[in-house]
Amino acid sequence: MPKKKVKLAFVMDAAARKATYKKRTKSLLKKVGEVSALCGIEACAIILSPYDSEPKVWPNPLGVQRVVAMFNRKNKKEQTSKMFNQETFLRQMNSKLKRQFINQQTETCDKDITLLMFELLTCREGLQNLTLQDLNALCWKIEQKLSEVNARMETINMASETAIGNDTSPPASFKG
Repeated sequence: MPKKKVKLAFVMDAAARKATYKKRTKSLLKKVGEVSALCGIEACAIILSPYDSEPKVWPNPLGVQRVVAMFNRKNKKEQTSKMFNQETFLRQMNSKLKRQFINQQTETCDKDITLLMFELLTCREGLQNLTLQDLNALCWKIEQKLSEVNARMETINMASETAIGNDTSPPASFKG
């Protein structure tokens, strides 16, 4: 049975906060162990808490020291190459969303112009209500479709010429 979604907010009640801390800490340390085992990576966790005098560590203090020492042996570029703070994360997400938005706008505009073109072909729409920008986009779309048709016709002509050139039997109307 799936667990219900938990609202991420500060727990006001001190006793409930401590109970939540203990459950979440246990779960977090279990997850670090699973990631380490399943992915074959070196991982560690250090949790400082106001509830415990000593920090909780996973897997053990020596394991933590080993992972931290491996990390410290790397040069600064290697250490920070995949690190980012909230600001850089938000910048990356913002630029990604901007690209997606622009792609969606382009796709929507293309579909709108295609729809307009077919409405004009079926005489459901007239040219008098169109702006100069709409007319330019329509012209570009028509030229694009014409070049696609010409390319397809050229492909068909080449295929038919190849088929005629390879056919050594007499035409069906000629039987001798």
